[in-house]
Amino acid sequence: DCYTIIYAGNMGLAQQVDTLIELVKRCKGINSIQFLFIGGGVKKQLIEETISAHSINNARVLAHQPKTALHRFLAIGDIGIVSLAPAMEGLAIPSKTYSYLAAGLPILSIASPHSELKDYADLDLGVHFTPESINEIVHFLSEEARNGNRFDRTSIRKIFDEHFARNRITRQYAELIQQ
Repeated sequence: DCYTIIYAGNMGLAQQVDTLIELVKRCKGINSIQFLFIGGGVKKQLIEETISAHSINNARVLAHQPKTALHRFLAIGDIGIVSLAPAMEGLAIPSKTYSYLAAGLPILSIASPHSELKDYADLDLGVHFTPESINEIVHFLSEEARNGNRFDRTSIRKIFDEHFARNRITRQYAELIQQ
């Protein structure tokens, strides 16, 4: 009975982990929201320590899960966080983005204002915020928890199939290599 925010994947240097930590701290005590972090990485311990040190009861951290089990966690989520450090802009899109979209899970992207992730929000696949927008993110999550998820999972999955499915992307790469 909670609005569940999923973060599944690497908690490392390429992500906005400091922003995620601040977000979790600001959402402490909002009982209608829960965070579920799944995965590993060099900053996972920092997230765990923050949750413990601040007695945050609406956030959990789980170890990396086998790919065969991930779909169960994504199915209980209401939104999936994708974050990208400014130094990584233009070099990478976190692979968790496509796992979320394949599951029909909208994305909450936290990246620079010119990030490619913002383009995904513009396709109605989720929302985009800059790392400095913590208050706006908390407000958005609170509203979503109060009013219900505004995103249609079926539509997200359909857009994923049309634009990002493996066979489509593989064909695009093959064409690019042939050129």
